[in-house]
Amino acid sequence: MMRRFVWPRRHARSMVMGGGLMLVLLGVLQVTGVWFELMTWLQVLVLNWQTHI
Repeated sequence: MMRRFVWPRRHARSMVMGGGLMLVLLGVLQVTGVWFELMTWLQVLVLNWQTHI
């Protein structure tokens, strides 16, 4: 059972650093206005999207 947690424990620092890097990148995108442009583009893309059910 404990063997399941070996990989996450060994890579915990890398995962935290990766998450922090993504947060910094997201902050830079928001401050520069690029995030707003991406979200606007996605809203237009998804506006008329419908499932095929």
